[in-house]
Amino acid sequence: MVIDIRYHLTTIIAIFLSLGIGILIGSAMIGDDGVVREQQKLIIQIEKDLKNLRNQNYQYRTKVISLEEMIVEQNQFIDQLFKDAIFERLRGLSCLLVQDEKSKHKYEELLKVLRNAGMEITEYSKLSVEEPAGWDICLLLAQGIPPVVEDIFSKEQIFQLSEKDLASKQGLYQLIKSLEELKLKIQGDEENDLSSNTGL
Repeated sequence: MVIDIRYHLTTIIAIFLSLGIGILIGSAMIGDDGVVREQQKLIIQIEKDLKNLRNQNYQYRTKVISLEEMIVEQNQFIDQLFKDAIFERLRGLSCLLVQDEKSKHKYEELLKVLRNAGMEITEYSKLSVEEPAGWDICLLLAQGIPPVVEDIFSKEQIFQLSEKDLASKQGLYQLIKSLEELKLKIQGDEENDLSSNTGL
């Protein structure tokens, strides 16, 4: 009888142990499935986000290309407006352009602008100009004003240009306006001289 009870107790304990182990294994397997499902959801979400990012990137690239094309067109339009704004404004005004070797490569744009404006330009690549004469103004691309230039021109006729003046269309346009004002003053002085000489 005692042997039967021990046998039954051992059997019951074994059953409960088996049941507990089964529950542990089952819950572990169900947990792994849950983790796998969550990972799959996460991967799907990441793929969707990546696809959205690619679409946005494509849209932004398309906008950038469109804006770059607009900038090119606007720059071309501004160039044409600039040429129209300065065209022939300085016709009849003669200029002595004095520059040192350091600035020689920097004034190509300036020369083009001044010629488009109708100015007659004489270039000197050295500062030691021997007795220049017959010019209305002097444009100086150098650090200092050479004595020979000071001897020929008055202060208002000498324009000492910096790199900043030559770096933008705005600076070049301001230069053209200043030269045009001087041109009008020179023409006014000439008319006054003419009227005084003729007695008118």
